[in-house]
Parts: sequence; structure tokens; C-alpha cells
Amino acid sequence: MQQQHNFNKKFRNNYDKIFKLDPVAANILLLLAELSDKNGQIRFDRETMPTDIDGLLSARFIDCSAYNLDKGGRR
Repeated sequence: MQQQHNFNKKFRNNYDKIFKLDPVAANILLLLAELSDKNGQIRFDRETMPTDIDGLLSARFIDCSAYNLDKGGRR
């Protein structure tokens, strides 16, 4: 079961700004926010990190360049 996240207004605004410039970068930000613990920490093996993120993006998003926050947050 996928966890629901309540992102605050500041995060949504940042996501929206980044999305306008680079949708994939915005979705990497979203993925990292979803993976982080309550302290904002994410643990990756440094040698496989780029491959891990690419695989996680493909698994998490049907379209990495699409808007992926719930539509209620989009202006």
C-alpha cells in the first residue's frame, strides 16, 4: 500500500516552480521527499545511488515528466 503524503504549501510551491523548469527534477524532489524519514534523511549506498534513483523513479511514476502531486495542490 502506497503511503499518502501531506506536503505543505511551501513544498508544493517549490515543486510547482521546479516542475515548470524541469518536470523530471521536480519528480526526483518528490521521490526523495517520499523516501526521507522524519529527519529528512535518506540512506543510499554511494556506489549505486544514481542507479537506485533511476530505478525508483521508474517504479514510482508511470510518467516521470508528468505532474505527480495530487491535482488539489496544482494552481
